[in-house]
Amino acid sequence: NQLIATSVTADKAGSEVKLWLNGDAITTDTFKFKVWIQPIDMLKLTFGNNDFNLNQESIDWWRSESKAGESFGYSATITSGAFSADIMLGTQSSKDADGNDVDAVGKFWFDGKNFGRTALKVQYGADFGTINALFTADNFKDMKFGAGYKGAFGPVNMWVNVLAFVNGGFYKVRPELFANGSVDAFSWAAFVPVDINLGGSVSVAPGLVAKLSYQLSACGIDLYINKGDVTKWGAAGAIQVRPGVRFNVGSASMEIQADMNIGDKFTVDVPLMCNLSW
Repeated sequence: NQLIATSVTADKAGSEVKLWLNGDAITTDTFKFKVWIQPIDMLKLTFGNNDFNLNQESIDWWRSESKAGESFGYSATITSGAFSADIMLGTQSSKDADGNDVDAVGKFWFDGKNFGRTALKVQYGADFGTINALFTADNFKDMKFGAGYKGAFGPVNMWVNVLAFVNGGFYKVRPELFANGSVDAFSWAAFVPVDINLGGSVSVAPGLVAKLSYQLSACGIDLYINKGDVTKWGAAGAIQVRPGVRFNVGSASMEIQADMNIGDKFTVDVPLMCNLSW
């Protein structure tokens, strides 16, 4: 869960700091920061935690596995008209030269033995929508390929990603679909990922994250639903249901929710979120 997010932006430079809660602990892995400069209009340089992706859902803002960055390192964004490219050389990798799992942050993309995380994303936008593609690799052992499309169809905005994961062979394919829209005071959004695991016996696990909202004059009412695998229920797979209310207090926007997990056990948390802008 995200605790704090702050950002400062000027015409040619900016910074961002995010602090996450991992379970009940705050660790170095949950502290993210980055700074960026834009020396010329077509070039942006970033140092710190890079987090660009193909397309990201706007319900939880992290559930798509199309993240091309999400690593500490250096990146450059080149923009020319409707075309853009992101190139990242990360100093963090999840694989060493022998393919063993590691998660260390170093100073360099290549330390003489291991490579960090490498990522490339290209994108082109036109009247028909936006198409993009990505490639990522952890020490050139664990690789990911992806392609995406984003567009509007009348009152509905949608995007689709298709991802393929490779480590000695294709071990997972993951199509992702997101759509949202609104009618008067009512709005909705839905994210449907499908994990197709190819290692050993083939298995398919479709998921669903949805949010319904209704805006009144004094407050907003939300209903959030998260089901990790819609084919499993009860003890095999819980469902998260989170009704909530949004309201403003001065310059602060507040949100209080009843976070319920329903499975073989029933739990309820009541988080309070506050956003300040000035």
